[in-house]
Amino acid sequence: MEDTTENFMKLMSSEFDLKQKINEHSEHYYALQNYTTPSDFFNSLKIPIPAFLQRSVRQCCHCIDEYIQLVGGGTLPKKIFIETTREDNSKAERDKINKKVNKSRFENLEKLLNDNQELKEELNNYQLHLTEEKFYLYFLQQGKDLYTMEPLSINKLRLYEVDHIIPQSLTLDNSLDNKVLTTHPFNHSENKTDIYPFSHLIKDEVKEF
Repeated sequence: MEDTTENFMKLMSSEFDLKQKINEHSEHYYALQNYTTPSDFFNSLKIPIPAFLQRSVRQCCHCIDEYIQLVGGGTLPKKIFIETTREDNSKAERDKINKKVNKSRFENLEKLLNDNQELKEELNNYQLHLTEEKFYLYFLQQGKDLYTMEPLSINKLRLYEVDHIIPQSLTLDNSLDNKVLTTHPFNHSENKTDIYPFSHLIKDEVKEF
């Protein structure tokens, strides 16, 4: 995929043997575990596993097997904790959460923009959009591109991009603390590269507000 234009679905088609190799690898794995199929594996757990959770549980078990092999000596973990995301909130609950987040962000931004009347007026006009990443970053950066310190326009947010300050190749931090709103031309220019610490251009341009 790195050297061609083929995507994963194309590689899984009958034109290639990738699907066959994956199946062979799976059969080999389950044979080592004394299971012939994934169904045998789940039946051995003695507890019902919903279909939508089976893949996650199977991958967790693979990780546990790998951990035990790496530790060696037959050492088994006493306890295993698995954290999963929760998607069972109703629409009313999600709306309630978003409203609370929106209110908190508005109050914090109002303090931040206390001396900037123009941005405060924009904040009042768009206060219901603060759960949207680009809107929130726009006000958090006080209407400026933090890389170039050039002014941004709230009417052109669709043209801007959210970039990771510390590249994802170096960190898994996907929080807002590691994100910045910047222009498409700069984000894809030769002056801006995914190298940390930041390029000399960014260091030279950034100054206090």
